[in-house]
Amino acid sequence: MIEGLKNMFNSQPSTVLDEVFDPARGWTFPPTQIPLQRSIASDGSPYYIAKVDDIEMEVFEQTRWKEGISRSVPAGRLVALTTFTGVTLTNPAALLNAAFDTRGLPSFGVDKQGRITLQAAFPYAKGFPVDIARKQLMVCMGIVAEEARELLQAWNKNTASGKSVDWDTARGVASVAGALLRAFVGF
Repeated sequence: MIEGLKNMFNSQPSTVLDEVFDPARGWTFPPTQIPLQRSIASDGSPYYIAKVDDIEMEVFEQTRWKEGISRSVPAGRLVALTTFTGVTLTNPAALLNAAFDTRGLPSFGVDKQGRITLQAAFPYAKGFPVDIARKQLMVCMGIVAEEARELLQAWNKNTASGKSVDWDTARGVASVAGALLRAFVGF
């Protein structure tokens, strides 16, 4: 299966990402529950577009630091990221407060186009066990989807009422995100 994906897309192989989403290696969610689309970045790296509870996210491997950035730790990590379009950031402190409230999981940011992003990631290295990478990534995807859904609900609620964004919304709605969040602890 993996070899077929590499040949089909004529891209460099992923370190572990393709194996994470491979049903033959343990990915149990059908496309009707979590639609996945494999794509290739401009540098030839594979990434997936996944939809969890109607939250579209990009899932990719970071294998190196961006040019000009040097760190004493390896760059290798799996990332789940969603970007909010059509939202104007008027209070940057609200994002910092939200990141503080969630203790950085997920992490809020602003991309080069000024769009709000929400992401979660975990470090890995070559040879990292696929089943653990899958579980960790599922938790990251669940956290991003759950927080994004709540954020969008708050924005929609407050936009309709003419109020500013309220970061506190109801929690606990049953969802695919909840199933992903439970993946690592197994309950």
